Amino acid sequence: RLCAGKSLHGLEGVWFKEKNKIIKNPLRSPLSLNDLPLPPYDLVKVDDYMQNFRGRRMINIETSRGCTCHCRYCYHTANTGRYRFRTMGVEQSMERILWARDQCKADGVYLVDDNFFVDKTRGMQIAKLLHQERQEFNWVLQGVDIPSMLSFNHQELQILEKSGLLRISSGADSGSPRILRYIRKPHTTQMITKANLKWRHHCIYIYYSWLSGFPGESIADLKATIAMIFKILEDNPHARTSPIYNFLPFPGTPLWEETINQYGFEPPVHLSQWGRYDFHHVNVNYLDPALQRILNNLHIPSLCIDRKFDDYGLPVWLHLGVKLYRPLAKLRLKTLFDRFPFEKLISGLIEKKLAIKTKPIWTL
Repeated sequence: RLCAGKSLHGLEGVWFKEKNKIIKNPLRSPLSLNDLPLPPYDLVKVDDYMQNFRGRRMINIETSRGCTCHCRYCYHTANTGRYRFRTMGVEQSMERILWARDQCKADGVYLVDDNFFVDKTRGMQIAKLLHQERQEFNWVLQGVDIPSMLSFNHQELQILEKSGLLRISSGADSGSPRILRYIRKPHTTQMITKANLKWRHHCIYIYYSWLSGFPGESIADLKATIAMIFKILEDNPHARTSPIYNFLPFPGTPLWEETINQYGFEPPVHLSQWGRYDFHHVNVNYLDPALQRILNNLHIPSLCIDRKFDDYGLPVWLHLGVKLYRPLAKLRLKTLFDRFPFEKLISGLIEKKLAIKTKPIWTL
């Protein structure tokens, strides 16, 4: 319309400024995922976008969007509206997966779907088709919720294992029952433990992610999360754990207004402030000072307590350094000893070195 010199009035999905007034056109309905074109990897050097996971060259694609859960902090509660979960058809999904294998010369795909097994029937159909492929090929899932993990029986888990599924990621979030209820997660601490035990007999790695710093959260809640982290690592040799990320209020979510109106949260105003708004450090101002200091200083130790670094194609010196540091990291986390955080300085130096010397890696 701009090229044709036509008005933007009524154009769905576009807001614009006319004199001093903001014109808000209606939202546009989302496109069918089946109509989306292939990622234009022909425009770039594909090797720069390959990730190395357990010795496999993998590349990111997606086959579904959205989630049916109602977690109070999640951007889906703000942005997806009635379009809670949309999928690409099984046939189209397989075409895209095999295109990545054949055209990008990948050994596997990392499906960045938000919650892949919301439609379990569709997910299992894709797994069975991947199992039928004669050429060895692997896949990794970004999102699988705890209730979905519990829905699988032994035979279904065997199918997933034989299909080449290497890893799933699941948002456990907290080991505190009170916090899980507060943020409206679809699971309990007992469900986390049960799901972890159910999957332990299959060689599929599970990456659990954790959050802390919610309104009203206490050091006791944090200790419960840490206890849960060590329990799942003890119960399942294939379990991996994220660092303890810091909660970020997202605009439009239920917790956005609540943290501002009830807890005095001051959101970023300038673009430079948004640029520093990430989950590696505390961004909220309502936490107890002691808890805030702990969360800022124990992020690095919580990153290094398991063997996740072994899964990535990282330099030998980094593997060795993390292995030697791991006992201290575990001790720091178990005792909440956050004094003299020398790890933050070393981590900054390592990140600079990796940024210069190596290809990009997934966020651990």
